[in-house]
Amino acid sequence: MVNIPHAILCELRNPPNKITRDAKEFYISFNYRDRRIYGGETTAVVVGQMQRFYILMGDHTKALADLSFNDCLNYLHDHKDQYSNISDDLPDRNTTIQEILATPLPWMEKLKLKNK
Repeated sequence: MVNIPHAILCELRNPPNKITRDAKEFYISFNYRDRRIYGGETTAVVVGQMQRFYILMGDHTKALADLSFNDCLNYLHDHKDQYSNISDDLPDRNTTIQEILATPLPWMEKLKLKNK
């Protein structure tokens, strides 16, 4: 029998994120464990391969579960009062996933300038 430390067993039984909607271009992630980092429970609309995180405080998984990406963006805009301060900047309502992924993150632009 393998002796697995208790802390690892807890992580396996209760992963920090629950993916509630998983699509090719984006998914919904609910995090209930990292309260000290985020200030409470959070729900994120994650774009691409974790290239953008649009984070709301609280559990919004049921509301976002069956929405298209544009409907998720509208939902995020309608709940700006719950937007996390560590989230990526929210794009305009009609922005496509392709447009979001084609736009470099501000820190990437700074890195490019620094390396020139």
